[in-house]
Amino acid sequence: MLTYTPPDSRKPAKTHEKPWLLLLMVFAWLWPGVFSHDLWNPAEPVVFTALEALRHGASPLVADVLGQADFKIPPVYLWTAAAFQNLLSPWAADAYSAARFASVFFTAAGLACCGFAGFNLLGRHHGRSVVLILAGCVGLLSMAHFLSGLSVTFAALSMILCGFSLAHKKVITGALLLGGGWALLSLSAGFLLTAVLVLTALLLPLHPQWRFKRYALTLVGAFAVGLPLMVVYPFLLHRLQPAAFDLWLNTRSLGAFGGLADFQTAFNLPYYLKNLIWFAFPAWPLMAWTYTRIRIGAQRWSVLGTAWIGAAAVLLAVNPETYQDHLVWLLPPMALLGA
Repeated sequence: MLTYTPPDSRKPAKTHEKPWLLLLMVFAWLWPGVFSHDLWNPAEPVVFTALEALRHGASPLVADVLGQADFKIPPVYLWTAAAFQNLLSPWAADAYSAARFASVFFTAAGLACCGFAGFNLLGRHHGRSVVLILAGCVGLLSMAHFLSGLSVTFAALSMILCGFSLAHKKVITGALLLGGGWALLSLSAGFLLTAVLVLTALLLPLHPQWRFKRYALTLVGAFAVGLPLMVVYPFLLHRLQPAAFDLWLNTRSLGAFGGLADFQTAFNLPYYLKNLIWFAFPAWPLMAWTYTRIRIGAQRWSVLGTAWIGAAAVLLAVNPETYQDHLVWLLPPMALLGA
């Protein structure tokens, strides 16, 4: 008995797995598609026009497309793309490729957060499985390689998932990621999706798996971090550009659903179900297989993933925009469940 070592303190057995191969694969998946091609995606010229306007003195708070405000493009994406252009163009990359590094940056951050979430919630080796599933999803390919503000949304959602995963052991880090993810999501996808995920976080303790003290402390910390950050952009816009603030508040503050004066919904569930088949493959078949092998309420991660997917699916069902890239709202929890 004097030589007994508690199981939790034993060193994990050595394996022959090579994590650097995963990093090499992600590098090969992310980087080559960024270089040496023009603006292929139809949305890229709009983003690049706003980026050029920013570099020539346009407001950093609102994307300027030929003199018109475009709130569909997250300002934080333009800031990051402009920074990469200043850093890399023209000596290391052309203007288009340098700007696309913003998409690579946010996608890589999202993959890292999802990988850590898989490690924290599922255990050793599962983090890399989450990353592999996401890298295999066709829907993530375009936003990772083209000029796309949706890469910011993916990064924000991944931060939120990672924040949830840390609630049981690292309260401060979990609160920072959760609150920061909410703030970034409000800036990229609007306040309605953010509010739904915040409400989901508040309702999780209704299930016994999420009814523990550390999670309550994480939520308190997340609100302390996230709420002030979410107010910064509207406050600055209101103080510096009142006309743009009124336009944003009334037409785009709720993201795809419009704003306070132009709130819209439409039943588009068939459209999103049809596109989910290819967009989230192979995440959704693996998730379905997982559901056949577990009881949903038996694990903390399955409760979280199911609640998240259910909340996001309701929003997608009544989303007035028929735009398949909104399915990125489902990718992080689907990959987690699939792993």
